[in-house]
Amino acid sequence: MALVFALLLAACSRDGRDMSPPSPDQTQSIALPTVAPSLANFDITSAGLVDGQLTINHTCLGAGVSPPIEFVGVAGDIVTLGVVMADEQGVAVWAMANIAPSDAVIPEDSVPAGAIRAVVTGGVLGYAAPCPGPGETRSYRLMGYTLAQQVDLPDAVDADTLIEILESAALDVAVLDVTASGS
Repeated sequence: MALVFALLLAACSRDGRDMSPPSPDQTQSIALPTVAPSLANFDITSAGLVDGQLTINHTCLGAGVSPPIEFVGVAGDIVTLGVVMADEQGVAVWAMANIAPSDAVIPEDSVPAGAIRAVVTGGVLGYAAPCPGPGETRSYRLMGYTLAQQVDLPDAVDADTLIEILESAALDVAVLDVTASGS
């Protein structure tokens, strides 16, 4: 049986055609170069953090509003941005996409025009403020995504679907580790 397989494999490895060498007047190739998007030093920051910890205003112990964020180093060919904040188990407390690169600075408690928001933990649309218990500290990851195309999903999509699309289509991802503490 192995001999038959080896003979079949050998027979299929050549079809009798040879590649001719280029003629002297052939100066161009038909192969097109692939152009990868230009990635800058992409990062995400937030003025709503003090030493990596969310200020009380961005937790359930305060106003419970989303922190301000800034996308830094967004390349000129990026079409849209996304943001996700999830706990250590991957449960999203904030997910948003279709943020225009011109909206790279998002003020506290705001949603850029044209952005879509996901329904996150607790059935909240947009930002579900972290709510650690007294004396407890919880860890989160704030992630920024760059994409070459708009996300074709409706507002109020479930967070898992939006995150899956962002992760599969991302050209670059920036991660900021964040904590939230209960007083």
